[in-house]
Amino acid sequence: MEETSNDFKIFNANPSNSSNKEVMDNSEETQPTVSFDPESVYYNMSGDKYLIIFNHYTFKKTKYFQYKQPSTRNGTFEDVKSLKDLFEGLSYNVTTYTDLIYEDILNRVAEFCKRDHSKTSCVIVTILTHGDSGEVFAADQPYKISDLTNMIENAHHTLVGKPKIFFIQACRGPFMDEGRTVVLDGESRGVLRLPTHSDFLFLHSSVDELVTRVPVLSTISRLFAVFSFKKLRKRRGYLSYRDSRGSWLIQTLCEIIRKNHKEIDLLHMITMVNKSIAYAKSTYVKQMTETRFTLTKLFMFEK
Repeated sequence: MEETSNDFKIFNANPSNSSNKEVMDNSEETQPTVSFDPESVYYNMSGDKYLIIFNHYTFKKTKYFQYKQPSTRNGTFEDVKSLKDLFEGLSYNVTTYTDLIYEDILNRVAEFCKRDHSKTSCVIVTILTHGDSGEVFAADQPYKISDLTNMIENAHHTLVGKPKIFFIQACRGPFMDEGRTVVLDGESRGVLRLPTHSDFLFLHSSVDELVTRVPVLSTISRLFAVFSFKKLRKRRGYLSYRDSRGSWLIQTLCEIIRKNHKEIDLLHMITMVNKSIAYAKSTYVKQMTETRFTLTKLFMFEK
């Protein structure tokens, strides 16, 4: 059995600094703009579709990591290959950045946000890295996903009403989920103002929960124990797993999309991903994916 690694590392955060440079392809093919129909149940997928991959294999030894180099993420290029093979086959413009530092990640996203997206149907951002509660790692330091989403929320107005999807393969804390057992049974059209936070989807490879109270043993007798609850406000993030064949999330996601993208919408496929990872993966450690979304329509890859 192959060794399984996790994508968790603890270090102090504080955003800043720079790295490699690539330019995302911006095809200028003549095609009509992507229309927005508030009455439609589905997103209009007739335009340009983008997959942007921020892949992290090695990291720098910086003050933000307490001058300790985070471990190399073996298997991550298998995730990149699976993503590229799948999404290029679905006619996405795929751009991969490897081991960018924080400042360069912001610059790449800012460049994308400044463009005219009249001909764009959707953008998917995939982040493959280490992480902690509320943070993911650039090559040189931790940062918050909101650093990227804040820019995308305020991107060129032609991106409003179009889906912005995030797939995030990273641990969200040090806790291991060992699982538990279950016993099985045999009309007017004017200007439409949309919320700033609409049309996003975030798929995380593990859970990050807010714990507000924990049980504390008060008294104990021969017959029973009495617990009280201690109030606290603390995040409890869980590990994500990966081996030489890639990560549990990305490999499962690509397989399910490849098999079902013609008939099933993305949210239903994510439910299938949840089931596959929860039921079919390792028996001695467990991982539960978590989704947050503000999509206002159904997302079909071939609609």
